[in-house]
Amino acid sequence: MQNYLARVVAIYMLSFFVGDIPFAQAGFDHFTVIDSLGKWRIEQKFDAKTKQIFCRAFLKGNGTWFAEKVRINRNNEFIVPEGGSMREMPSLNDLREVRGLLQECRKGLLYLPS
Repeated sequence: MQNYLARVVAIYMLSFFVGDIPFAQAGFDHFTVIDSLGKWRIEQKFDAKTKQIFCRAFLKGNGTWFAEKVRINRNNEFIVPEGGSMREMPSLNDLREVRGLLQECRKGLLYLPS
């Protein structure tokens, strides 16, 4: 019975990865928002070619990624683009929490927001 149940669950899960269901493709080969903390957004991407997980965080706002987004890069460094301006700096506590969320995100595809 357990073997049968495991197969049913596996087939069900596989249908989401192979199917044409838009939400099932979220995060595959493009970044998708998976969590937020205040004005911060956490995104995750699974690269199907390299089988790697990428996570990033940014402050909500308009603008292109490299030119205008205030963000935390893959080395957990806080980045304010050159010429960019911030009305207020994020607190050290917020930065610590966002870095913790990124660490959890990078552990695997299954990310459960708190």
